Amino acid sequence: PSKRTKKPLTELCEKGGKTFSKIFGGRTTILENFLMKRKLMGPCWLILRHPTSAPVRFSWSEFEFIINDPKCIVVMKSTVVTDEESQNVLAEQMPQPEEPSLTSMTISVKTVTNPQT
Repeated sequence: PSKRTKKPLTELCEKGGKTFSKIFGGRTTILENFLMKRKLMGPCWLILRHPTSAPVRFSWSEFEFIINDPKCIVVMKSTVVTDEESQNVLAEQMPQPEEPSLTSMTISVKTVTNPQT
């Protein structure tokens, strides 16, 4: 939803109204819509076009970038496009890089009160 429109009520999406039976996708989040429209499903490499450094850091990441247009985020494909008649290569995309090594850590913190104190 944008600043001008609000999400429709869950009841309205499920039960419908006078002139419609349901609203499909009316309660989906903006992230879910973005992932579906840009076809970012499953593990994949991305091409990020026109990134700019973030003026303020929002996480502990070493690098943070801002991309102003969602169309600048594209799934990287390793394909070669050729002209069928002459077999000339019209476009060749980058080969996908090897998978990086993955280091992961999870910390679960629970607060427990001591009944004796």
